[in-house]
Amino acid sequence: RDCLLSRGLGDVYKRQVLLSSCGSQRSKGDIQKLVPNIFLSDDALNCPYYMCVTDKYFILGNVKGDTILDVFSLGGKRLNQFLFRGEGPNEVLHMMGIQYSSVDSCIYIPDASRHLMYRILEQELENDNPFISTVFYYNPEKLPDESAIRDWWRYMSNDKLFAACASPKGMLSYFDKNMSDISFYENYPDKDKVNESLSEWAHIGLYQSCSAVSPNANNLIMAYYGSDILGFVRLHGDDVSVNFQKKKLPNDIYVAQLGNGNMQGAYTGESMRYYVCATASDESVYILYNGKKNKDCVPGVTRGSIVKCYKWSGEWIRDLDLGKDMLQIVVSPDDKVLFALESSEDGYLVLRYEL
Repeated sequence: RDCLLSRGLGDVYKRQVLLSSCGSQRSKGDIQKLVPNIFLSDDALNCPYYMCVTDKYFILGNVKGDTILDVFSLGGKRLNQFLFRGEGPNEVLHMMGIQYSSVDSCIYIPDASRHLMYRILEQELENDNPFISTVFYYNPEKLPDESAIRDWWRYMSNDKLFAACASPKGMLSYFDKNMSDISFYENYPDKDKVNESLSEWAHIGLYQSCSAVSPNANNLIMAYYGSDILGFVRLHGDDVSVNFQKKKLPNDIYVAQLGNGNMQGAYTGESMRYYVCATASDESVYILYNGKKNKDCVPGVTRGSIVKCYKWSGEWIRDLDLGKDMLQIVVSPDDKVLFALESSEDGYLVLRYEL
C-alpha cells in the first residue's frame, strides 16, 4: 500500500495502496440498507484500524501509539490495553490484522516487520500481563521457495497456514509452521490481458490482497485491491478446495521503468479500486468494496460503503448498504452484528449494525 493518509496512519504503511469495487451481480432490489448505532466514540479510541470480535470481546488494533491492543466488552466498556510497540519480546512493529479462532479460543496477530505470528488465549485478554506465545516465525532470507509469503498469513484449524504468495507458482501458498512442506494454488491471470509489456514479476506485483478466516479456522477468503478477484478456500482435514472468481483484472496499467532492466506495473487515475477488507463467520463472508476509479476517490486510505455478502461456496447472497464510507468492517461470530470503523476530521467512530 502506498500509505495511509488519514489521521494517525500516514507514517505506518509504505506499501502501494491497491484498492476496492462494486460487483456486477447486484441489482437495486438486492441492496439492504442498514441503520447504525454508535458503539464506540473517539474519546474511547486511540488510532484504530484493525478490529476483531469474539464471543465475549471487541478488540481494536491501533496503528499508532505505544499500546497496540484495546479490549472492550461487547457492551462497549474498555477492559484492557496491552501489547507494546517495539522490537523486544512480545512486542509488535507492523500488525497485519487480528484473527479470532473459536477452535482454541485464541486470537492470532501477525507482524509483517518481525515475520512472526503471536497467539493470545481469550481468557488472558483481561489480565494485566497476558501470556503471549509465538506460534510462527520465518526468516525471509531463507524461505524454502522464493516469495512464498506476501501481504498476510493466517492460521488454520489443522495447525497449518495460508499466505498470499508473490511467486509465479501461485497466488496462494499453504505450509506447515516449519515451512518444510509448501503447496501453491491458483495461477495468476494472463499478463497480456493486463499489459503485454509487463514482466512476469511486475505483473504479479499488481495482485495484493486482504483476507479473513472463519472463526472455526476452516475457511479463508481472499479479496484483491486492484482487481475484481475473490478466492474462497476451504479445508477438509488436510485437503484444500479452492474457488477463485476472476471477474475483472487490473485496468489502465502502465509500465514504470526502475532501471537495471527492472520494471513495475503502476496504476493510473482510470484504474479501478476494488475490495477494501474482508470479514467472515462460519456461515458467511462479508467484503467491503469501493467500486470507483482512482481519480474519483478521496486520497488516502481506501474506504467503501457497500458490503458484499457470500456463502463459503462462493454463491453471492446480497449487498448491504452501510450509508457512509468505512475503513474496516468485522462481523460477530454468531452472524448477528456487523461493526464498522469510520474516520473523519472529527475523529473515529465504531458503528454497530444489526444484521
